[in-house]
Amino acid sequence: MFKKDEEPKDFETIIGPAIKIEGDFNGKGNILVQGVINGSISTDNSIKVDNGAKINANLLADSAIIAGEINGNVTTKNKLDILSTCKITGDIESKIVYMEAGAIFNGKCAMQQEDKKKEETPTIKK
Repeated sequence: MFKKDEEPKDFETIIGPAIKIEGDFNGKGNILVQGVINGSISTDNSIKVDNGAKINANLLADSAIIAGEINGNVTTKNKLDILSTCKITGDIESKIVYMEAGAIFNGKCAMQQEDKKKEETPTIKK
């Protein structure tokens, strides 16, 4: 189960359950989604999509915790937590993916690798 101390503690933006956004939503801080978004959503930090929230859009974040429904692609730079109440229809891409039993995921999953330093090719001296 997801530990409370791993969740983003301070949300800069809260999209409440009575809110519906039509269009693109861009932020830099942590975002909590409890309502509906039709368009893209992105942030430089974390996104949490609560159970009951619905996103019909692509999602881009540093990390994400998904408990609601997403119809679109989900891309995180670091970690993606897919909780048991989650339903994703779209592709996901992340370095780390955690999926609880009961979650529904229909799409492709791509795991990003850590950036590896280029190994220099040894030169042969004559």
